[in-house]
Amino acid sequence: MAANKNKIYEELNLSKENLQSLVRCFLPDIQAYFKSEEGRKAYEDWEKEQP
Repeated sequence: MAANKNKIYEELNLSKENLQSLVRCFLPDIQAYFKSEEGRKAYEDWEKEQP
């Protein structure tokens, strides 16, 4: 698992700290979207399209 995380940091050319900062910035908005009616609908539509 740790190897996968290191690969992500390398592929994105970001330090662990910078990636964590981005996540802290975006995660609250992403969570709020998926809790909203629009987000739930989009997720349900996406689920229906999956094999």
